[in-house]
Amino acid sequence: MSVFNIFLITFILGVISNEIGGIIGFFGKSKKESASKIISFTAGITTAIICFELLKEAFEISNKYLVVLFTIIGILFVKILEIVINKIKNNEKNNESLVIVSAMSGHNITEGIAIGSAFKISSILGMSLLMAIMLHNIPEGMIIGNMIRKEDKSKKSVLNSCIIIGIFLGIGAVIGTIIGNLSNQYIMPCLAISAGAMLYIVACELIPGMHSKNGNNKEGIIYIIGFLIGCLMCKL
Repeated sequence: MSVFNIFLITFILGVISNEIGGIIGFFGKSKKESASKIISFTAGITTAIICFELLKEAFEISNKYLVVLFTIIGILFVKILEIVINKIKNNEKNNESLVIVSAMSGHNITEGIAIGSAFKISSILGMSLLMAIMLHNIPEGMIIGNMIRKEDKSKKSVLNSCIIIGIFLGIGAVIGTIIGNLSNQYIMPCLAISAGAMLYIVACELIPGMHSKNGNNKEGIIYIIGFLIGCLMCKL
C-alpha cells in the first residue's frame, strides 16, 4: 500500500471516529456510562494488540533489551507531553478544549507512527491497529464535544477540532511508513515507542477511566471481551 493511501485511510477513519464522539459529546446529555463501556472495550483490544502484535513484532526484529528501552522512551514521551499539557491547561482555563486538542494531536502522532509501521509489516496488522485506535478516538471525541459545548462554542469548532486530530494521526502514519521503508531495523523503534505510548495511555488513562461508581463489574467484563476480540484480531 502506498504512503498516500495509508495517509488517506488513516486520516479519513481517524476524523470519522473523532467526529462521531464529538457529535455525541456536543449534542448528547451525560454519556458517562456509555463512554466507560467504549473505553473498557477499547482498552481490552488495545492491550491485546500491544502485547501480541506491536511488541511481539518488535521482539522478532531486535533484541529484548533494545525493545524494552524504546518502549520506556515511548512511555516517557507521553508522560512528558502530559506534564507540559497540564501546565498549559492551568494557564488556559478558559480555553481547555484547545489544550485537549493539542494533547490528543500529540498522542495521535505516536499512534499514527504505529499504524504506518504496522502497515509495512502487513495490511491486516495495520487495519487491526487502526480499528482499535478508531474505537479509542470515540470517547476522546466525546470529551472534546462536551468541553466545546461548555465553552459556548459552535458545533463547527467540534468538526474543525476533529479534523485537526485526524490530520496528526495521518501525519504519524506517514512518518511510520517512511521510516519503515528505510529498513526493518527502523521499524522496531517505531513499534516499541508506539507500544510504550499506547501502554501508558491504556494503564494511566483508559483503565482508570473505565470504572463506574455503581460497584458492578460490567466494565471489567467488557475489558475482558475486548481483550479476547483483540487476540482474535492478532496473528499470535
